[in-house]
Amino acid sequence: MLIAMTVLALSGAAAPADRSFASPSDLQRWLTDYHRRPRPELVVAALVALETELPRHGSTLEAQAARGGMRSFFGLVLAKSPAAVRAVEQHDFEPGTRRFLAEALWRCGTTPCTAALARLRVEPAASATPAPDVRVAPVDTAAAVDDLWASYSATGDTVYVERVIDALPPSAEVSDPPRAIAAGAALWSLVSNAAQDGDVLAVCVAAARRADPPRRAVLEDVVRRARLARGDGPGF
Repeated sequence: MLIAMTVLALSGAAAPADRSFASPSDLQRWLTDYHRRPRPELVVAALVALETELPRHGSTLEAQAARGGMRSFFGLVLAKSPAAVRAVEQHDFEPGTRRFLAEALWRCGTTPCTAALARLRVEPAASATPAPDVRVAPVDTAAAVDDLWASYSATGDTVYVERVIDALPPSAEVSDPPRAIAAGAALWSLVSNAAQDGDVLAVCVAAARRADPPRRAVLEDVVRRARLARGDGPGF
């Protein structure tokens, strides 16, 4: 499962700085398959590895603080593991990573995360407002789609996949530019993720069966393209 639309297109033989991950591919698997094999004890190791790996791909953790995706992933992972929150607090991260952590801890919202955020002394960008719940927030930007996929990777909760489906265009024609950008991100990411994750494919199949035309045609096309990519043949 991809954390869709993030900068992580990890490749090459160089290993991340932290030896908990033998290769960038191991780091990618930890991120995308977390809901199947949760290992919160590797949160600090993953952040250390990302501090080294992301600049190789033109980004940084500080840059990710303002983008959809990993901020939501780490927020949900930390929400389930007070021990990981304590480990994060005890590590001396770079200032940019601390800004990223402020965004993740704000989205986490648990008592341990709130206390850790106060001790971090770094204000998240929108600290004056409540942290968003992406399960109910509007899916009107590509960043919102990224947050949904990252949340699915962290939890395995298919409600996040269903919210991506809600962002699909009602038909093949979408005239509103902002809506078209979000719908395009939803469409591309659903095909990509359904091709790699049978659970996502099953959610798309079920949604297509209960959808009204012409939304059904959009979803059937997603399923066909995903199955072709999986090598399952073109049938619905």
